[in-house]
Amino acid sequence: MAVRPYKPEENKWWIDISLGRKYRHREVFEGTYEKAVVYEQELKKYLAQREKHKGTITIRQIAEEYLQFVKIHQAEKTFKEKQRILSTHIIPFFGNFSFDMVTPRLIDAYKLKRLRELQAKGVKGTRAINVELNVLSAMSRFAMERGYISEPLKIKRLPHRYKLPEPLDLQSTLKFLEAAKEGRSTMLYFYAYIMRV
Repeated sequence: MAVRPYKPEENKWWIDISLGRKYRHREVFEGTYEKAVVYEQELKKYLAQREKHKGTITIRQIAEEYLQFVKIHQAEKTFKEKQRILSTHIIPFFGNFSFDMVTPRLIDAYKLKRLRELQAKGVKGTRAINVELNVLSAMSRFAMERGYISEPLKIKRLPHRYKLPEPLDLQSTLKFLEAAKEGRSTMLYFYAYIMRV
């Protein structure tokens, strides 16, 4: 039975619903047993309906709602950047898939496609691809929070190494310190000290 008494308290009931092997919903209901049974039946219908539609909503459809969320909750610059990434890279490749259909093999195909495009343009590095994959991953977490999918994507990023900064040579350091003495800027002294160490 999916409606059981909640500890020794009166008028509190466990509502326990299992849909398949992976999904289980539990909550506490306050009220009479009869009302708990009615609530459990309606909740079961609602959850079954939601599970049925989970695999049918596409990434393109979720992207519209996600961009509205980003526009409200993040900076305008971030919104514009995510909008550009989604419209030029993510939606053309993944748009007709649901998140349940996105496999590691499909993500690897996307990485390979983008690497070829960047190499054709003469761009080195993988940072741009990793940023795009971060947007896709964030959108999958958003879809999970909204109940469209049961778990977010697990995406392995491409290796990316930043170049180490080149220290100033002795002549440049001396010129820098000379300019700092004239302006008496403490930040310049601090910067010169850091570069020397």
